[in-house]
Amino acid sequence: MIVDWIPFGPVRELRDAVDIVDNVATKVYRDKRNELGKTPLNVGSQMSRDVMSSLCSIVSSEEAMNEEELISQVNAVTIAAHDSTSTALARTIYILAQFPEFQSQLREEVREAHEIHGEQLNYDQLNSLPFLDAVCRESLRLYAPGLFLVRVAQENCSIPLLYPARPRDKKGEMTRVFVDKGTYIYLSLDGANRDLRTWGEDANVFRPSRWLDSTPSNLHGSRMPGIYSSLWV
Repeated sequence: MIVDWIPFGPVRELRDAVDIVDNVATKVYRDKRNELGKTPLNVGSQMSRDVMSSLCSIVSSEEAMNEEELISQVNAVTIAAHDSTSTALARTIYILAQFPEFQSQLREEVREAHEIHGEQLNYDQLNSLPFLDAVCRESLRLYAPGLFLVRVAQENCSIPLLYPARPRDKKGEMTRVFVDKGTYIYLSLDGANRDLRTWGEDANVFRPSRWLDSTPSNLHGSRMPGIYSSLWV
């Protein structure tokens, strides 16, 4: 690769770091593949409960990924998702420490769930806890680990604006933005999730109940994919 010929220390350090990460991901994948062997994997079975087992099961499906693509996914799960997940959890715990009343309410909801369903709560049971869901959404709304998304227009198009904007000459209003094919589009998650026009005057306040209240009509159907695809913008 051309990067091997660049006589610049930081570039070589980055190359070495990428090689290490790739080697670790390759080892993780191959170790799991050897562990599973030829045993068929069934979604929901005890053997396929972890992410790696699910990824390996894709190899035997009709829409199989090749080994290189799967290792790239392992990289994303083990490296890229590591900091974002830990950051989101740390921020949520920090917020709950600042709001004892929310912490108590959440603890009570989880305790009741354990009394009903037992010690181990599955995915559907966790999703059925409204206040836990509200706390997670509100934490990610205010402190998303990723502050923006980048997209590239695949064709010439026009993007409708939720809120009309005034052009520089201040004549009229813009309701759409025309974008040429190949244009890079940067979407601000932080800006969208703290917009006063969408969330109200308390947009910068941690208030989980906003996810439990009746949702304002201007939020319906306006969603942005990302860390938590259900966050409204």
